[in-house]
Amino acid sequence: MHSPLRDELQARGYTELAAFPISELLVPVKDGMRRGSLFYWLLLAALMIAGGLLALGIVYWKKTGTLTPGAFIQWFLAGVAAVFLLIPIHELIHGQLFRLFGARDVRYGVVWKKLMFYAVAHNFAVNYRQFLVIALGPFVVLSAAMGAAAWLAPPGWKAFFLGMYAFHTLCCMGDLGLCGFMHRFRKQQPLTFDDADARISYFYVTLP
Repeated sequence: MHSPLRDELQARGYTELAAFPISELLVPVKDGMRRGSLFYWLLLAALMIAGGLLALGIVYWKKTGTLTPGAFIQWFLAGVAAVFLLIPIHELIHGQLFRLFGARDVRYGVVWKKLMFYAVAHNFAVNYRQFLVIALGPFVVLSAAMGAAAWLAPPGWKAFFLGMYAFHTLCCMGDLGLCGFMHRFRKQQPLTFDDADARISYFYVTLP
């Protein structure tokens, strides 16, 4: 079914840049995460922070004897596994941010073949700045929460929350990649919306 929103955007001077099935959003993600892009460096910096904190923790725990290497590995891997429990919270944050900007029909789904979870607002267009807030919201909120928890927790739990932080950051690559894709066209006032019925994501820009 043809979306009236597409006609409205065209009437406002927008043209369709790209359309991807939700199951194929890895294509713009890869484009947005190309080496040297802003969001590539943001992801790399976040992972380097995780690596640095882990390295400092391992040295300190080994020196003080507060956490053995075996115990560290167990706690860290438990934190990595626990990230899957954050998936509903992660997607709910996306959904609530969509609603904050006025969306009424927010839906959640998963592409099981690619283990890709998502939240979309049906036929609700958001601009570049709004998209940044929606896409980066879970990354910022949950990273801050895990950082605070790691700071306050005893040694074993510190390793646990650092494991969560590192793996969750890696799992945010899709959100960061889509931000990077939108960032490429930021001077053309990009808009994006999802047709949840057809499971297609559309990207529109103004003509140069």
